[in-house]
Amino acid sequence: MTSSREDYLKAIARLQQNAERVNNRHIADDLGVSAASVSEIIRKMEKEGLVKSVEKRSIRLTRKGEEAAVRLVRIHRLWEVFLVDHLGYAWEDVHEEAEKLEHAASPQLMEKLDRFLGYPEMCPHGRKIPGRRNQEPREGPLSRLSDLPAGIPAVVRRVPESKELLELLASCGIRLHEKVALLEEGAHCGAFLVEAREGRRFELPAAAADAILVEISA
Repeated sequence: MTSSREDYLKAIARLQQNAERVNNRHIADDLGVSAASVSEIIRKMEKEGLVKSVEKRSIRLTRKGEEAAVRLVRIHRLWEVFLVDHLGYAWEDVHEEAEKLEHAASPQLMEKLDRFLGYPEMCPHGRKIPGRRNQEPREGPLSRLSDLPAGIPAVVRRVPESKELLELLASCGIRLHEKVALLEEGAHCGAFLVEAREGRRFELPAAAADAILVEISA
């Protein structure tokens, strides 16, 4: 399968998580390509049994397409773990590198890498690595950081893969599994006042606080 097909598979899978219907325009916007290019690739993917047309000119991944997309996500997140834990990459730099590596990895290599890493359950950004049997969540319900009541401590569990946001969080010393709390309820002038360990205080833009998922600490 070409790297272009793989990018389309991941894009459609990502879009399906957030919308009932996915069409060519959605895919074009997500990948930054022309609608004509999308139409051509989708026709080929239909012939290959990776996608199917559904009502109102929408498309869905077939079972074959879903399995291929899950495999790609698994490969991508394993590479991210390797880059952070063993090559010293910062979490804001691994997404683009993993995008390149995921297209050139055989199943045998990925099984060996998975074993070498100790079968990790999460990527450096707090997302589950798919493909584990009986993979039940070990964390409690997650909330947006922006929805926390003031003064209630919570643990950072998941962050988006936005390079800009990850750089901001790193500059504030925020990492996964770190405790944080809002000092005031609600945003003021477009930002939340946050306290982290050792009493560090900083302002976090509302969009960033909306994107960070936390688990309320006992």
